[in-house]
Amino acid sequence: MTSRSVIHAVFSMATSLPETWVRNDVAKTSVSWGFAWACTRKVQCRGFAKPPSGAQSRQRTIAPRIFMPIDKWLILLMAGSVFGQEAAPTATPRRRGWLSRILHPFSPDVIPQYKDPRLRGLALDLQITPQTVKLSEVRQLGIKVTLANLSKRPVALDFPTNQRIEIYLKNSGGDILTKWSDNHAITEKTGTILVNPQERVEYSETISMRELTPNKVFIAEVFFPQYPELRIRQKFLAVP
Repeated sequence: MTSRSVIHAVFSMATSLPETWVRNDVAKTSVSWGFAWACTRKVQCRGFAKPPSGAQSRQRTIAPRIFMPIDKWLILLMAGSVFGQEAAPTATPRRRGWLSRILHPFSPDVIPQYKDPRLRGLALDLQITPQTVKLSEVRQLGIKVTLANLSKRPVALDFPTNQRIEIYLKNSGGDILTKWSDNHAITEKTGTILVNPQERVEYSETISMRELTPNKVFIAEVFFPQYPELRIRQKFLAVP
């Protein structure tokens, strides 16, 4: 072989080596991608090369399918617990039906629950006149209390004296300032009040406000001394 042939052979080998290395690198890269994809599909191998974009999109699609039933189950569980709590019975007073509200629109809307069984179905309503008291113009506070029988049976109330109701004027701290009975004579005279179903009894009285001071909130409390559970109160404002 001549020197010219040797030089040509060496030059050919030198120029062909990079191409061979490139092919080998491409082949190794292809094997690595395929192996990593197989690992990801079977054993969730995380130590190899990142799978192609197509595999990533399929994984993102599979993951929500797995977790969506779990999320729905948790939501249903939480909703069931909430509705279960709402369905539990509570000790709130019983309200009137819509027919009773239409026939008797001015009767109390809530029927209180009493310990004394004789008082079941009775409800109180209190009206104060005026709502905002001008002490420079008004000396007496008008009180109107209504006792309504919202049950389906008559209710009889017995009294040992001629007093039916008592009225207190209190400050915001609950201290009694004025008593209605202090200015009225109470005599021992028994009596009975019969309140028929869907009927009511009204008491209208006045009470002195000489103990009140301006720019303060006060409380008017009305109750039946013989039946302490029959009690109602309302706040009002006194101005100069």
